Amino acid sequence: MIWDTVARMAERFGPTLLQIMQKTRLFTIDAAPQDFLPKTYTAEQCEFYKENFFLPFRYTAIEDKASLIFLFDVEKHARGLKSPRKWVEFMPGQADMKNFREGGTYENRDALGLVSEFFGDRQMIFVTWGVISEVVPTPGKKTWVAGGIESLFFQDAQTGEILLDHKNLLQSFGRDTLVKISNSQLSNALTAIEEVMYFNDPSNFIVEEIPTQFERRARSKAAKTRVCRSHEIRKYTVLKPTQIRRKLRLPEPTQPGGVRRRPHERRTHLRTYSNDDKLWPNVHGRTVVVKGSWVGPSEATVDGRRYRVMVDMRPPQLPEGS
Repeated sequence: MIWDTVARMAERFGPTLLQIMQKTRLFTIDAAPQDFLPKTYTAEQCEFYKENFFLPFRYTAIEDKASLIFLFDVEKHARGLKSPRKWVEFMPGQADMKNFREGGTYENRDALGLVSEFFGDRQMIFVTWGVISEVVPTPGKKTWVAGGIESLFFQDAQTGEILLDHKNLLQSFGRDTLVKISNSQLSNALTAIEEVMYFNDPSNFIVEEIPTQFERRARSKAAKTRVCRSHEIRKYTVLKPTQIRRKLRLPEPTQPGGVRRRPHERRTHLRTYSNDDKLWPNVHGRTVVVKGSWVGPSEATVDGRRYRVMVDMRPPQLPEGS
């Protein structure tokens, strides 16, 4: 996993990154973004995400088949798509563009391919730090993002040597290539935001996986200078109820007499009612907590790993006066 490569780099070369990784929760997705993300959103979905988007944890990392991206809230208890967030992406130098959304943009393929060829077979990681100031989903259209790049560089994963930074990139490949790469990396950050939007959908459930060695590693003396590897760390996945029960080997919900039933299960979430006192006389204009619903056991131990369905995960705070 890319996480393990970056963990070794953080321990050897990056004290700031080390601190970030030690407090980050890792989500893993065994798919390319285009395999599960919607191409567009409905008006109702757009309004929901604009108001109720939230990072599952203040420091959240997502590794899919394309890259590893960290997302951080700038402000505590941030909620909504107008809250500023920082991000950092780690992309293997020989990343397969087919694993990026829509196969990667032409900017990805041309510009990154050109630079990657410059390093040959050297084990290299492309690192980008940036900020997102606002994300605007629009019904039936592609999502728009406002943000920028703070730093980008190509780093040797073995030695930590910075092989090429943005100044050298500009001198060696020109402004056009630098702009194309910067735009493509911001597009990757937007994809990570949309992956979190997928997590935020109340019909999707987050499952926490805790390996048996996690707690022992967390208490060890080495914990202050080490990052847990992917087989040791708490990991999170996002699944539908049927997928969860299959993975956790849990029984399907049944009615008296053994008849299977499909309950309306949902995660705890927020709902904002329109400011229409006739339609909603008691809650018009208010945002309220809709309690989650899960039928049957929500925890299990399978093959030495503990799993927990996080039914009550929701945005960290309600707006004032709600």
